[in-house]
Amino acid sequence: MYILENSTFRAISSSIFLMLISTMALAIIPDNQAAKPSDAAVQADNTKKTVKYKPNELLIKFKTKTTLNESNAVAHLSGIGISSTDIDVLSAKQFNAIKNNNNKLGVQNNNQAKLDNWWHIKLAEGTDLQRALNILSARPDIEFVEYNYEIRVLLTPNDPHFDSLWGLHNTQQTGGVFDADIDTPEAWDSNTGDANIIIAVIDTGVDYGHEDLAGNMWTNPGEIAGNLIDDDGNGYIDDVHGYDFSNTDSDPFDDHGHGTHVSGTIAGVGNNGIGVVGVNWNAQIMAVKFLGAGGGGYVSDAIDGIIYAVNNGAKILNNSWGGGGFSQALLDAIYAANNAGVLFVTAAGNSSRNNDIRPYYPSSYVAPNVISVAATDHNDQRAGFSSYGATTVHLGAPGVGTLSTVPTGSCSMCSSGGYRAASGTSMAAPHVAGAAALILDRMPLLSIGGLKSQLMDSTDQIPALSGITISGGRLNIAAALAYNPNFSVTVAPLSQSVLPGETTTYTVTVTSLGDTTEQVTLSLDSLDIGISANLADTLLTPPVGGSITTTLTVTTTPDIARGYFFVKILTVDDTDQVFSSTTATLKVLRPDVDISISPSKQEVGPGGSTTYDVVFTSLDGFSSTLTVSTVSPHPSISMNVSPTQVILPADGTAVATISASTDATTPSQLYTFTVTAADAQHTRSIDAQLHVFDVDLAMTALSTPSTDANTGETITVSSTITNQGTTETTSTFYIGYYLSSDVTITTADTRIGSRYIYNISEGASFTRTTAVTIPANLAVGTYYLGAIADYTDRQVESNEDNNARVATSPLQVIKDVDLVISSVSTPDSQAYSGAAIGVTYTIHNAGGSPTDSGSWVGIYLSSDATITTADTRIRSRYIYNIPGGSSYTRTIAATIPANLTVGTYYLGAIADDTDLQTESNEDNNGLTATIPLSID
Repeated sequence: MYILENSTFRAISSSIFLMLISTMALAIIPDNQAAKPSDAAVQADNTKKTVKYKPNELLIKFKTKTTLNESNAVAHLSGIGISSTDIDVLSAKQFNAIKNNNNKLGVQNNNQAKLDNWWHIKLAEGTDLQRALNILSARPDIEFVEYNYEIRVLLTPNDPHFDSLWGLHNTQQTGGVFDADIDTPEAWDSNTGDANIIIAVIDTGVDYGHEDLAGNMWTNPGEIAGNLIDDDGNGYIDDVHGYDFSNTDSDPFDDHGHGTHVSGTIAGVGNNGIGVVGVNWNAQIMAVKFLGAGGGGYVSDAIDGIIYAVNNGAKILNNSWGGGGFSQALLDAIYAANNAGVLFVTAAGNSSRNNDIRPYYPSSYVAPNVISVAATDHNDQRAGFSSYGATTVHLGAPGVGTLSTVPTGSCSMCSSGGYRAASGTSMAAPHVAGAAALILDRMPLLSIGGLKSQLMDSTDQIPALSGITISGGRLNIAAALAYNPNFSVTVAPLSQSVLPGETTTYTVTVTSLGDTTEQVTLSLDSLDIGISANLADTLLTPPVGGSITTTLTVTTTPDIARGYFFVKILTVDDTDQVFSSTTATLKVLRPDVDISISPSKQEVGPGGSTTYDVVFTSLDGFSSTLTVSTVSPHPSISMNVSPTQVILPADGTAVATISASTDATTPSQLYTFTVTAADAQHTRSIDAQLHVFDVDLAMTALSTPSTDANTGETITVSSTITNQGTTETTSTFYIGYYLSSDVTITTADTRIGSRYIYNISEGASFTRTTAVTIPANLAVGTYYLGAIADYTDRQVESNEDNNARVATSPLQVIKDVDLVISSVSTPDSQAYSGAAIGVTYTIHNAGGSPTDSGSWVGIYLSSDATITTADTRIRSRYIYNIPGGSSYTRTIAATIPANLTVGTYYLGAIADDTDLQTESNEDNNGLTATIPLSID
């Protein structure tokens, strides 16, 4: 987003613009473009250097609907159940479902873009997110795993600033081209909007008390403000004007300014004699905040915001933000909004690039309800910063120097006057959102496809957008409203599911909206590869005030890809003008079984055994009884399958266990075996590996030159580790160093250090000296030093019982804390009663152990050169823990008591004068300054 001000609105230097990432730009999402579990990790790894995402969080989708709740999902994802994952999941929250409360014609009753299987998980701080993504991606019960990407903002009424709004009415007031605008005065002659239309501004929030917005703010009719009760039962307490998903509270107030600016363009109150006016004078603005004060947010919060807006009645969603990588979860949420009959308006991006080549999200998501908006300037040129795309950006709208509302505080876009100008596709999108609301008010039965067509087909065709946007034009709301058809065309259901080679049908309904009748012609737009379609009737004449239907038949080829396809139906009136369109969505299923094995590789020593989980997952309703078998990769290895037959339910899973056992004669090498599952029609197989090797790690030497050590002290340890086996180690591992109260060393003892060890060849030894630290809080006493090879069990060994070793000589652990004042002084030789003097002192820990608590340094005045706690204390300062051998120097102000008798005094300091700290020497805590102090 680019921000500017003229003489009233001075230019500032900050600019915030969208991040642009790759995605697909086809009207189909076939198998080779949908992110599979194995692909998800690769995709994330390739983008993570250029795309920001939230640390310690992931979005996951289970292959089938799960009965897990938010409590047991944590255990399940941490590895209890199918296989061990070795990741620490702190919380797991399932996304809400989008409800379908829309009664518009052609909107289906069943939500087919379900979010039921999507979960938002949080991992322990410091988790290696790429590793966690790889682990979860490999799980057989999980379909998608993705980062939680960061996304950011893009940036004739009697209203006094209306003359500044060139995008609404261009009279060359800013030096541009006359009428390079969206013709709002002409549109307002017929319609200024209706309060029944709710537009959700999914953004940084809204200043709902702003003088030019307050009258058009959505107010939740079922919520009582401030009673801390979820009165309407929608899951959110006191959500009066919307909700804040960034801070997880019910106050969506704008602390950045971007969302307020967008809102003023959409629906600033019109004809109120104040400020500016929106494209729509009366629509309700729902504040859905998910971007924070810095303009950034995350995909998970955007999804929650979309669900909230749709479920609470929004018909149009304005999304002036973007960035991050492709998110299947966000796309699924957009599809769910489409199936609920909600338009998704989004900004094309501010990086001046071709979105057809380098897609940008959410603008580049292929869904029937997405309409992407480029920015134009007052000369009807594409704004220099605006992104574009002949197949991915739908139309343009004014987005340069747009004057609108902002908060009056101290936020990024705030202004003391409450108004400012800004530039960006962020400013273009709300022009389209406001226009869409005007059209819906005039034509409430218009389908999503019809609404998009009305916006795109009525654009002013301008050379600057020809060939770089789908419509080739800039928004003209007057033209969109001028053609007010007497008919609406809808399709039901919006989406169907079929198998390859199957045929399905939709009902197309033409409804008369007026008191006249005429014949309309239906036709189909170009079809995707793999489908054919036809209409039973192409000429329809509905009765006055009634409807007439025909059937759309769609057939798929046997080799069609699995994914989404679209069939667009065009409607032409008796003047041969295309006045409406609607889109039927076809989801192609491919029932099959997915087979996976976990883990894919196991390691054992000769004579060892291990197991694998073979998981069968139903795809698209497949069910069968499968016979499971495998063949041993070597005569000395026995393989067992249990059970040998599994019953796989539709949209469910089944598990078989493979047990592999070796004997002492099994050669050490990597073996591959195949697991096969078959029924009468299908045979599926998968390979796994068994690594048989002989590794035996032993600590063969351990010593330290120290015979005693202070708590907190660092000492050196020399250790030798030997691989006594016949094959080299298969992974890196650690040596752990311990202190024990007895000669038996275990991992339950006190670990004082560790060392990372790379692979060790068979028969080889590795000797190193390692620094270890005695814990500061360890009790004094006699301890035995020990070491354990591979104490974290990363390496499979043929003998796990010889990993520990204890040093021959015990170690005496002592605690030696000795606090002394090593210097104390004041620059003053004379002071006055009641006045302050400066005192500089240094406290030193002469012992080898750190202090085990804080303590005080007391500053005193004494009539003689000996300082004690019986003298006059004039100041004290708290000192936090001091390591052994360390010093702290501080200068403080101390006040001479007002009632102190005049005379000569000695200034002194005493370390730990309140005896909080136990010391090895309590007799050296005080020190007297060398120069006496005369006090008057």
